[in-house]
Amino acid sequence: MIISKMIFLWNIFLITQMVQWSNCQVSCPEECWCTDTFIECQTLMELPKLFPHSETVQKIKLQDLNVYNIPGQSFSKMTKLNSIIITVSNIAFIDSCAFYGVPNLMELTIEKSAIGSIFEYAFSNMSGIETFTLERNKIGYIAPFAFSHLQNITKMDIKSSGITVLSGQSFYSLYNISSLRFLDNTIGKYSSGAFQNLASVERFEERGNNISSFECGNAHFEPSSVGQYLFAGNIVKCNCTLMWLLSTRHGGAFESILKDNQCWGSMKIKDGTFLENVTLAELGCPEQNLDHLCTASTAQSQPKCSSRTQKPLTPREHWQQTQNEEAKKDGKRGIAVTPIASFELLSLLTTVYLLLTFTLFEC
Repeated sequence: MIISKMIFLWNIFLITQMVQWSNCQVSCPEECWCTDTFIECQTLMELPKLFPHSETVQKIKLQDLNVYNIPGQSFSKMTKLNSIIITVSNIAFIDSCAFYGVPNLMELTIEKSAIGSIFEYAFSNMSGIETFTLERNKIGYIAPFAFSHLQNITKMDIKSSGITVLSGQSFYSLYNISSLRFLDNTIGKYSSGAFQNLASVERFEERGNNISSFECGNAHFEPSSVGQYLFAGNIVKCNCTLMWLLSTRHGGAFESILKDNQCWGSMKIKDGTFLENVTLAELGCPEQNLDHLCTASTAQSQPKCSSRTQKPLTPREHWQQTQNEEAKKDGKRGIAVTPIASFELLSLLTTVYLLLTFTLFEC
């Protein structure tokens, strides 16, 4: 029993030393300027596995990035980080859970950047985020649930960006958002149900956008349930994807969308014609039942990042878990397990693992 306690204490000592030594070994990259609370980097070709001062830094600014991706949990060790700014960068894709594990992150800005794809749950589960700005970006593809389960976010601006595909449920379950502005964007495909479960939104602006394909039920809520729903000054390509919208001109919930928005790109309708003056007959679309056109996907989603970074078990908890599992197995075999022997073996294996990890440790 004494040996077990000594091994356990030695494990704790090793863990403490590893944390201290690892922090000492992390130097500021040549492309960066670092202080205890602020890091600014330019022309990085890849993100460091670990930034210096990860326990104290509060703000990080990344400029002129030219990286293949922003991997999952890229900033998870920066526990006091409250602001991230990414500007004038080229990013092939932003991976799932890229900004997960930063509990104090309150502000995220990405601007003047080219992004190939934003994967599912890329911006999910940022528990502390309050303000999110995407401005003057070129984005190829936004996957479903890319912006989902942001529990505390109150304000989001997506402005002056080119988006090739905006998928259904891209913006999902933003429970406490009060202001959402979608302004001056160029959108190739505006999928059905792109915005869903926005129960608390008080002001939703969609102005100045250039939309090629505008599928039914983009917001997937009744505009009358929003304090201020402004869909005005948009240019929409006149094709058969508008059949659902034009059919609401006689009192439908989206009737207000027909006003102050213009039609373009139709050989039969003059560019600049307001949507309220366009008829189904003028579009020349085949007659069909319009009900199915407004069926947006309502698949439920659960946050997918929480399972990726579970709190590690303490040695005692790990031992107890192992004991339970072994007891179930040995109960079937009729073999008794000695707790002290199991704990000593586990402690020995843990010591070997920690020594190997420390030997191979890389920042």
